[in-house]
Amino acid sequence: MATPRITQNYTLTGGTSVRGFLGSIAASGGMSMSNMYEARFEGFSSNLEKSLGLAGFQNLNTNAGAYSALTAFCEEASLPGMQAMTGSTTGVYMGEGAVNYAHTKSFTDITLGWQCDANLLPLKFVNKWMGFIFGDENTTTKTIDRLKINRVAYPEDYQCRLIIKKAERGENDSLAGVGGIYTLHDVFPYSIQSTPVSYGSSTLLKVSASFYYRRWEFEYADIKKTRPNR
Repeated sequence: MATPRITQNYTLTGGTSVRGFLGSIAASGGMSMSNMYEARFEGFSSNLEKSLGLAGFQNLNTNAGAYSALTAFCEEASLPGMQAMTGSTTGVYMGEGAVNYAHTKSFTDITLGWQCDANLLPLKFVNKWMGFIFGDENTTTKTIDRLKINRVAYPEDYQCRLIIKKAERGENDSLAGVGGIYTLHDVFPYSIQSTPVSYGSSTLLKVSASFYYRRWEFEYADIKKTRPNR
């Protein structure tokens, strides 16, 4: 009886040479760096835009002024995630236990962090936004009123969009080429983290805030088309 011949099977990674591996990376535009991105708010309501204008953010739809500086100061963001909320059922097949099934998409919140300039633009931005939600600018007196009533704004007045573009490095260390664009809808801040200050070694002051949103969409962009040839 002849002994069956054993054929050795190679995995895709094991059968790829180093040169072929590097070639596949180059064909995809190189590796993605985590520090190349842009996070920008868009679609402010007229009431929120007017309120932010009182804090020096007048040009919300242009690439100039304090709002553009706020985008440049954003040192920390995260690409949003998604979770499937599930239920369980039994009795699908005899002898089988509980079977999970997906029924609702759940989106996690997102946190943005900024480096502060001497004028504290990021801190003023999130404080003014949060104050607009609870009607702080409607106060007619500058003294603290123990009986002040918070009149919360309507969601369509304080929500906007957040655009996060994942880009790569181009010529002169500029952002050139976009691999994907996240659009977060109905965004608003719900928490401003405390900002510690202390005597000691000098470090950059940083402020961060957490945001809720209703859902996000992802635009599939091809970096080989959006980035010029280097």
